[in-house]
Amino acid sequence: MRRYAAFVATKRGMFDTLSASWSAGSMSVSTTRERITGALATLLEAGARDGSLRADVEAEDVLAMLLGAFHSAVAEGAPERTDRVLDLVLDAVRPR
Repeated sequence: MRRYAAFVATKRGMFDTLSASWSAGSMSVSTTRERITGALATLLEAGARDGSLRADVEAEDVLAMLLGAFHSAVAEGAPERTDRVLDLVLDAVRPR
């Protein structure tokens, strides 16, 4: 997650444009996003099987949380917040 945060931070000037293009359907989802979603799905499935993660969380849910956290930190000029928010994302996917 922290590597993905660094990637998003380096692309921060393009974030709004890319988000708008995806939402409007004028641009397809990138290969990078597909790979990240696939990796998240694999991790979530393994965690659900061994009980370390909630079984009702989908990869797209986690990706939405991550992108929201990254966008917020970049928009506010508060990159130090990223680690704190990533910890909150982890708490969200742990079993209750």
